[in-house]
Amino acid sequence: MPKRPVPESPESPGSPMAFALPHSPRRVLTMVLVTVLGYVALWDTGTLGVLTLSYWARQETPPPAGARAVQGIRHFQPVDAQERLWRGSAPSPAGYRALAGMGVHDGGRPACGGPGHGPVGRAREGRPVRRTAARA
Repeated sequence: MPKRPVPESPESPGSPMAFALPHSPRRVLTMVLVTVLGYVALWDTGTLGVLTLSYWARQETPPPAGARAVQGIRHFQPVDAQERLWRGSAPSPAGYRALAGMGVHDGGRPACGGPGHGPVGRAREGRPVRRTAARA
């Protein structure tokens, strides 16, 4: 039966592992620190690029046709061409007063409690508009 060759130990002079020295704790810490700092630098560069492009696009893009600046409502703009349907953020009390001043009404639907009820109706009548917590 032929003899199998014995693998060389890493300490033997002819082996490929002869020059692989164990890393010192300081060198390991330095490698980890460089890796983490490189990752953070790449992440920050990407984030800065996205923020820069977002700012540039916001400055260069005109508002949609028909958009109005209404106090108390952000992003107030028409959805349809006839400007019968509008969208925007949730109005503040000043926003409800501005809507009432524009002639917007709640339509007197029973779900709103009839004419003069609801936030727009109260704003039109000069009554205080209070914000309530969102329903779950």
